[in-house]
Amino acid sequence: MRLPRNEKGFTLIEMLLGLFLVCMIAGLITSGTAVLNRDFQTKGSVDQMEWEIFLQQVKRDVRGSFSQEAGPAGIKLRTKHATILIERYQDKIRRRVDGEGHEILLQNIAAFSAAEKQGRILISVGDKKGNKLDAVVHLLAKGKGP
Repeated sequence: MRLPRNEKGFTLIEMLLGLFLVCMIAGLITSGTAVLNRDFQTKGSVDQMEWEIFLQQVKRDVRGSFSQEAGPAGIKLRTKHATILIERYQDKIRRRVDGEGHEILLQNIAAFSAAEKQGRILISVGDKKGNKLDAVVHLLAKGKGP
């Protein structure tokens, strides 16, 4: 008995290619739902990484300043060339230089307070979900600024 030569079937390469595509699509769907779920859970709250970056920005600005004031209006820092104001604006904390600009440092803020006490700035932030974040930024000794 002779087999016809024109019968078509799957080759091993075609099967591997099909399996590869199915795995890629399944991976994209899985990672996509994980990202969407994360965004849904963090909506209205301050992301931990965003908080850490905010603190590093404030510390950098404090190190570069020779005069620091903290109060209900925010944090006011004076450098040789500029005055930096870190303040609440709507549901955000923004940074302005010489009264200009609008650099967003934190989002989803419900409360923000800063107070100067014993050579430190105490920062307290509350997000829209009711979480509270506190930090302490140590000030430079008077006369040791740039």
